[in-house]
Amino acid sequence: MILNSGTLTIGKAELTVKVDDKSRIYGDANPEFTLTYTGLKNGETVPEWEKQPTVDTTADVNSNVGNYPISVNDAVAVNYNITAKDGTLTINKAALQITPNDATRKYGEDNPEFGLSYIGLKNNENVPEWTTEPVITTNATKESSVGEYSIQVTSAEARHYTLEKKVGTLTITKAPLTIVVYNYSRKYGEYNPTFELYYNGLKNGEVEPGWLSMPTI
Repeated sequence: MILNSGTLTIGKAELTVKVDDKSRIYGDANPEFTLTYTGLKNGETVPEWEKQPTVDTTADVNSNVGNYPISVNDAVAVNYNITAKDGTLTINKAALQITPNDATRKYGEDNPEFGLSYIGLKNNENVPEWTTEPVITTNATKESSVGEYSIQVTSAEARHYTLEKKVGTLTITKAPLTIVVYNYSRKYGEYNPTFELYYNGLKNGEVEPGWLSMPTI
């Protein structure tokens, strides 16, 4: 009897390597990317690599809000044929607080131009990229009385930010007013004439100020 030896050839098994989906906030660094394996044998948790996989994405810290592919490349395993599947990196809007700057003006003047302050800007930005320009309003008019009035952002949308809109304050202060009593004359023994007041600095077409306490002359 002649016995001939045969050969058992063990071929590579099939293995799917999938990049896990990730998300982050606009302006943050990319997270650490991870892999999931489908088809591992013999209780393995990772394959034995002949060439370690590289995982990368086109998104960086300056990338816009949106979805970006995460790809796995160059992976060669000792015991597996690799099928690589991309994942998705989702960049979400960052939180941004916008507040109208407090302002002051005198009674009877036009409202000043209102500005905004920001808390939460990313990537060294001075202002966000607006998709809808902010509209800043107040219910104070030129005729409004001395006091404090709210300044509000009534509309605004930013490409990379979810906005939290705060309220500022417009303070209307008293305007300067000069009150003049002109010189008068009378003869000895007569009654004093009626003294009249003249004003320099009245606003809003007023002929006299709104007195809280009437002047005595």
